[in-house]
Amino acid sequence: MVCKKIFIFTLILSSLLTQVFSQKNTSATKNTKKTVSSALNPTTTKSPEAKKAVDKLKKNPNPRKNEPVIIYNEDFVKGEELFQLNKPEEAISYFEKALEKEDVDPKVYVYLGVCYYQIKNYDKSLAVCVQGMAKEGSDKKVLAYNAGNSCYAMGNYMRADASYAIALREDENYSPAVLNRANAQLKLDHLEDSKNNYIRYLELEPETPQREKIETIIALLEAEIIRRANEKPELINPDSFVENEEMELPDEVEKVIADEIPQEKVEKTPSEIVKADSVAPDLPKENEAEKVLEKVHGEQISDKDEKPVLQEKIFEKVHAEKIVENDETPVIPERVLEDGNPPEIPADQLVLIPLPEKEELPVRKIEELPSEKFGIDDDLRQFEEEKIRAEREEALRAEEERKKAEEEARIKAIEEEKIAKEKARQEMIAKWPAPEAKITAIGGEKFSPDGDGRNESVTFETSYDYLEEEPEGWTIAITDPYGNPFKLFKGQGKPPKSIEWDGRSDTGEMVVSKNLYKARLSLEPSEKDRNRIGNRKIEATAEIHTGLLLEVVVPDHEYKIVVQSISFDPNAAGFGKLPLEQVLANAQTLDEVAQELKDLGGADINIIIEGHANNISGTKKEEETELLPLSQKRAEKIVEELVKRGVDPKILTPKGVGGSDPIADRADRANWWKNRRVEFIIKQ
Repeated sequence: MVCKKIFIFTLILSSLLTQVFSQKNTSATKNTKKTVSSALNPTTTKSPEAKKAVDKLKKNPNPRKNEPVIIYNEDFVKGEELFQLNKPEEAISYFEKALEKEDVDPKVYVYLGVCYYQIKNYDKSLAVCVQGMAKEGSDKKVLAYNAGNSCYAMGNYMRADASYAIALREDENYSPAVLNRANAQLKLDHLEDSKNNYIRYLELEPETPQREKIETIIALLEAEIIRRANEKPELINPDSFVENEEMELPDEVEKVIADEIPQEKVEKTPSEIVKADSVAPDLPKENEAEKVLEKVHGEQISDKDEKPVLQEKIFEKVHAEKIVENDETPVIPERVLEDGNPPEIPADQLVLIPLPEKEELPVRKIEELPSEKFGIDDDLRQFEEEKIRAEREEALRAEEERKKAEEEARIKAIEEEKIAKEKARQEMIAKWPAPEAKITAIGGEKFSPDGDGRNESVTFETSYDYLEEEPEGWTIAITDPYGNPFKLFKGQGKPPKSIEWDGRSDTGEMVVSKNLYKARLSLEPSEKDRNRIGNRKIEATAEIHTGLLLEVVVPDHEYKIVVQSISFDPNAAGFGKLPLEQVLANAQTLDEVAQELKDLGGADINIIIEGHANNISGTKKEEETELLPLSQKRAEKIVEELVKRGVDPKILTPKGVGGSDPIADRADRANWWKNRRVEFIIKQ
């Protein structure tokens, strides 16, 4: 249903657009002639006054700065007369001859470009306009506009769009370029841009007789944009490749003139990294251990003073513990009278109580008392042991203090070294160039994963420089020859040093023969690096060139090689109008195909060369009247090229298939390019 709506919408717009452009183009041609005619420099006419003015100009040795010197040119004047008489074919020879002389009026490029356009030699018209734009004093606005018209007439709408843009860069209010650019953008399916330029044209030319038709186109565009936004937003101004069967479009928009905007390619040479030398910490100025020992020795008590004091104390202790001998006679308490005298006892009352005999104790000599002698020796020995133990403990404490001081000094030196290194590192980082990533495709020269054991895989090697910390994440995104996503690898942290790829996409699709795939490595810097370099990704790209892939259809019986990269002239079967780069690429591909077929060899094989095209409209008429005959001629052209390269013509059979066997569905515009291909079917 969506396809049907798009088809109906396209028919309506094409009808209106054809009327608008045809009317505008006719008027543009007339306007160009009028502009050229009205803007003629009087020095280029054939009048005697003009010749006098030219002769005077020749004699002037110092013309005004930046004013081109225009010399009278009879060929130019004759060509101008024929141009005014509407005889472009006759005028061309005079204008071409005029270009052979120096100081010709730069308007000759406008005249000559219009003449070639009138006889429908659009290639020549474009080349003349491009050449004229490089000349000093030429009207770049008109030349760029005419170049766009030539591209439009050839069906190269992308280049036409770019040419009109150059004209508008010279004069943003140049309404013819605005209108024709809108037409080209409509052909490219850039609906939003086309609509805006139609609106801009009506603002510049409010009284245009085409106003009603253009307003109708604007209304249709607005309705279509809304419909696509609701049903399929990606159809609005798609950036993907737009195929046109009448004109081979390039991968990206070509420059309208060579080196129009030169790009300076700055090669960044990373500066050398200066590493800071480590500085050893200074040794301690004083020996802490010696101080401790001096302190210990200073507090010691000499043996000379200590021993007498201790001996005296010991002897006092021994004498205090000796047993004292007392008289054991009992004492009778006396009564004391009031006057303080003891009472008198009558004699008859005195009673003598006999005292018991004293027990004589053995006399003992001092030297016979070993307990006293042994007590002194033990105390002395204990004192000596305590002294030695105290000295040992003091030495241990001193050693611990020394080690502690050394450890503190070592830790301090390490911290100072760390600070110095960090300072040097920050100074070095401040001199770093911008961070860069690197990716290399090992085996990406002739990558052909077809199971024959040769060039079966590609290994991506990755690295990066000038990041302080490892990245937070990474991706390797592989795109097909037209920039569509094909395969994605991703992960956290820094990327692995190498990743192997077998040539399959995320959906299991295999790469195609003789084409260019690109792998883009993207690194997500850490927060610390983002604060230093800004919030951006670090990226690098590697190319993978595929070789010929030999697919097995029936083992040991049928094989095929599918090639989408062989290009032909627009709506033709030759290579003559292709850029030199594409012609050389075709020749290399056909050389490899011919060698592969000759290696298979033998008269018992049959090779069918099938030409396939893309049915843009999806109609039977396009298939039968255009695509089948065209694809047959292209298949015959390939047979002719293979025979030139030594392949036996008896085993080659050309076959035009047209658009009857597409690889990509008509709704899958991003992959339309795969439908236009040449298949080499080998049957044994």
